[in-house]
Amino acid sequence: MTTNNPMVKAVFFDIDGTLVNYKTHVICDSTLAALRALRAQGVKLFVATGRAPTSAEFIKEYFDFDGFVYFNGALCLDKDGKILHDEPLNRAAVDGAIPYMNENKIACCFEMADRTVFNLINDRVRDLMKLVDESSIPSSVEDVSQTADSVYQLSAFVTADEEADLMRLLPDCKALRWHPLFINVVGKNGGKPVGIAKICERCGFDMADVMAFGDGGNDSDMLKSVGLGVAMGNAGDAVKQIADYVTTDVDANGVFNALKRFEVI
Repeated sequence: MTTNNPMVKAVFFDIDGTLVNYKTHVICDSTLAALRALRAQGVKLFVATGRAPTSAEFIKEYFDFDGFVYFNGALCLDKDGKILHDEPLNRAAVDGAIPYMNENKIACCFEMADRTVFNLINDRVRDLMKLVDESSIPSSVEDVSQTADSVYQLSAFVTADEEADLMRLLPDCKALRWHPLFINVVGKNGGKPVGIAKICERCGFDMADVMAFGDGGNDSDMLKSVGLGVAMGNAGDAVKQIADYVTTDVDANGVFNALKRFEVI
């Protein structure tokens, strides 16, 4: 079987605010129906998230995706856990920024392949963790400089003004913001499009054959890089402006409606 729209060979989905909402943290019935219809049409289905593998594990309970883009593109795995792309941050640069964060009481999550470490837990951390998943609120802190594990991403709890000062210490990195008090810090050449491109290369299709759904600031580059970028109705204005199409909210059958609109299902 082939898709109704032969141009779409793969679809990539952000998680928070796209596959799941911020209230129930579950995939709604219409989205699950859309995923099944895509699979029946032979379309490859992937998750593209800023989350770490550990914090995105729950999504596998809903659907058997073909692969995963984690840490905004820094680590990509196929459905069996085989590494398709692996590009951690420069560890020396990360360690060099730690004293500044500690001195200025900047909370940061240091994200590794199999665990995450917080240097500080404050109200910003608690509020953001509740937004994405209450069970993920950390209970302790740790000195990440005492481990040699690769760090793929920093999740720093900073305002826009605080971001500027922090990023001066990380010249080989860039910030992706999807919340007023929170940024993901990735390599300067990183981002979801990098991971998607690696998967496309492995699977033998072009970026032009890809459709992607997202809602946050860290999805903007992804939506611009693929053949058809769809912003959720609950996305920020900046994301909507760069998208090829704006669908309805995540809670209003947004994924299903867009796929129907473009005759992919």
